[in-house]
Amino acid sequence: MDSIVDAKVQELWSNVVISCNKVLSHAELYGFQLMDLPNPNVRQIAKAFDTIVIPLLDELARDYELSPESGMKMASIKTYTLHLRAITIAIDKDDIVAFNKNVDLLMSESMLY
Repeated sequence: MDSIVDAKVQELWSNVVISCNKVLSHAELYGFQLMDLPNPNVRQIAKAFDTIVIPLLDELARDYELSPESGMKMASIKTYTLHLRAITIAIDKDDIVAFNKNVDLLMSESMLY
């Protein structure tokens, strides 16, 4: 069962990395003012992380013993999610400085961009 759980965490992590890289690409391509143009946009991606990915990770962590690698990937996913939330908040507040800061923070995470 542990290998199935580790495979699920790996799959989630891979999809999250792809999504985060899309957000970083959108930030570079569209810039602050046009981040709502792409489909899915950063708000939709952040919402999917909050409503689907994070609850699933919490369930896996609660119900199964995780390998150290899966634990690290879960922590990374949660960190990426926090950065995406901060990016959406910056857009909502029309705060380009916070937007750029959080895009840079997301970009500096391992395995991204």
